[in-house]
Amino acid sequence: MEKGAKKSWWTFLLLALVTLGIYLPSVQFGYVDYDDPAHISGNPYVKQGLSADSVRWAWTYAASAAQIKEGLYEGVTNLWHPLSWMSHMLDADIWGMDSPGGHHLTSVLLHLASVLLVYLVFARLFGSQWVGLFTALLFAVHPLHVEPVAWLSARKDQLSCLFMFSSLYAYLRIPAQARRGIDWWKAGSVLLYAAALCSKPSVVVMPALLLLIDYKRDDLKLAEGGSFSSLYNTGLEIIRTKWLWILPAVLAAVLTFATQSGGSHAFWIEQSSISGRLQLFAPATWYYLLRSFIPIDLSFHYPRPAWVLQPWLMVTSAALLVAAVAASYRGRKKFPALWFGVVWFLVLLLPVSGLAYVGSSFTADRYMYTALTGLFAALACGMERWLPTMPRRVIGAIIITALALMSIVQLAHWKDSASLFTHAMKAQPSDVTGYVNMGSLHQREGRYQDAVQYYTKALTIKPNDYVSWFNLGNCRKQENNERGAIEAYRKSLEIYPHYNPSRFNLAYMLLNPSSPYHDLNTAVQLLEELKASANYRPDKVKILWDTAQELKRLQR
Repeated sequence: MEKGAKKSWWTFLLLALVTLGIYLPSVQFGYVDYDDPAHISGNPYVKQGLSADSVRWAWTYAASAAQIKEGLYEGVTNLWHPLSWMSHMLDADIWGMDSPGGHHLTSVLLHLASVLLVYLVFARLFGSQWVGLFTALLFAVHPLHVEPVAWLSARKDQLSCLFMFSSLYAYLRIPAQARRGIDWWKAGSVLLYAAALCSKPSVVVMPALLLLIDYKRDDLKLAEGGSFSSLYNTGLEIIRTKWLWILPAVLAAVLTFATQSGGSHAFWIEQSSISGRLQLFAPATWYYLLRSFIPIDLSFHYPRPAWVLQPWLMVTSAALLVAAVAASYRGRKKFPALWFGVVWFLVLLLPVSGLAYVGSSFTADRYMYTALTGLFAALACGMERWLPTMPRRVIGAIIITALALMSIVQLAHWKDSASLFTHAMKAQPSDVTGYVNMGSLHQREGRYQDAVQYYTKALTIKPNDYVSWFNLGNCRKQENNERGAIEAYRKSLEIYPHYNPSRFNLAYMLLNPSSPYHDLNTAVQLLEELKASANYRPDKVKILWDTAQELKRLQR
């Protein structure tokens, strides 16, 4: 065996030991009551395993007997990612649904595979074993990466990352000189990129990374002089050489837009303007960078800080971001790795930056899973350039050890729902999400008074939280407080008129002919809205609808 091959195997062993040492404890974890019931443990298609019916649903979201019988949670079909669904189904076949530890083991192994690919990509790209190794170690141990590994519902982030780096590695192996026949490395890169898009469409920006790689390797000749003809010719050359990757990216973008426009996020997309999201881009970017360099008080959800909406801060953060990018561009010849890292980070940040609606969280740890790798590589290059070998290794070991210890602590918060929500309330006390989920946990255990205390606290922080009002209504209903339940459901719908759970529960209570709050007309209107949405408990909606029609007949 050659010396270089031996060194690579020792590198793989080191990366495996570090990664498994941090994440193997998660095989003792269960599901957490934050999306896991909706996406995995309570999803009728996932529970089927890989069947014809479940695979068809994963690719088309077409309703079937399973959905009619058990129903799907709202929001499950907001994003098209069929391969991620199929990975959960395969886990169900291999491990069963009563063994979440097996599902967690799959996530750990997927993370390890991505760590090894990060090493291969950056070692080849920069021609340096140190750059590849230190970048991969940072990727393996950074606390922001705990969420996509420990949270089973974040499987799509893992799979898209794995396939993206597989595609990038295949791209780096494409021979410089054209050959006759099929170029298997090119075909492999395109197919793996398609798989990444089918895992999570946020990797739609990968063709831009290919251009960045070409630029670094001096394979991309940019237009000179800025004339229209030169820009036109450069654009044609990019399309000619990258159309195989651009085409699936465009198709995935169209599918994503169509899926989100028809999902439960449609209302919130309509309520948030592009200009408003654009104003938050710079503050969110700095917020991400702050948490990347100081990864403390991490949580599964971050509220948008009130100070972010200050006009002076938006302008200042945007100016500082432009200045930072301009400075790295001006120094690109002297510090090429920094310019590379900045562009890599911004490109991968764009799809999850909030410019496209991705959810209620201001930022999310899992969105940094791929984006930070460029900055990691820039740091590794800087250390290799300015530090002698031994000091570099010592400092690198200190950094990796410190981050690994922080990740071990962060991982423990994901062991169960109570630990996760308790930590969230401590780490982000101004965020209602921890309180709402802790209230839901108590509610499912039948401790309604305790649940009401958490919902009340959440509504003190955020009076317009429609989920808290809905959950409060459920608790009042269980306590036989009919009036309080109806008022809570109505309040929920005043805030978010499209929230189907509140529509359904309110319609159910208003249909009761023996209740002093009986209101058949309002119940029928709510049921009509539920039928129009067509994706919420269709079998149970039909029962209520038939009941309403019978009551209308009796009133004639």
